[in-house]
Amino acid sequence: MANNDDAKYVEQTKMLAGKPYFGGDPYLTELRKQSQERTANLAVVRNEPEKYSAAIRELLGTVGDDKAIMESP
Repeated sequence: MANNDDAKYVEQTKMLAGKPYFGGDPYLTELRKQSQERTANLAVVRNEPEKYSAAIRELLGTVGDDKAIMESP
């Protein structure tokens, strides 16, 4: 039998597999909230290159050191 930690990721696993999932799942809701907060933070630190780079890494997980960050005009 799966433990509670495994059950926490059931809807995320379905979503990532392209299967129908419950978007109101508490774990997915928390992930969405975190992503919204991290995205909003990008606007706050936009003109501070070091903080902006750190915010991008926090949002995306990893970004190569030799990668340029492109923005729309």
